Amino acid sequence: SALKHISVDAEFGHVIGIIGNHHAGKTSLCRVLAGIVPTIISGDVTGTIQVGSLSPNLDWQKYNQQTGVVLQNPAGQ
Repeated sequence: SALKHISVDAEFGHVIGIIGNHHAGKTSLCRVLAGIVPTIISGDVTGTIQVGSLSPNLDWQKYNQQTGVVLQNPAGQ
């Protein structure tokens, strides 16, 4: 598994930067936080993914309106 025991807390409107070594799971974490995994790209996720009171598993459209991800190469997204 790429990620274990991850917890992220951020205030509304804040920008978070995720840095780490090559193959450390940064992109996987961003995909989970954006709700892309497991709703669009399959993957095993245990625990809770939540932004405020929203969960991508319950209402992906509303969740997606509250989150955003820009990866290293925005032109390739």
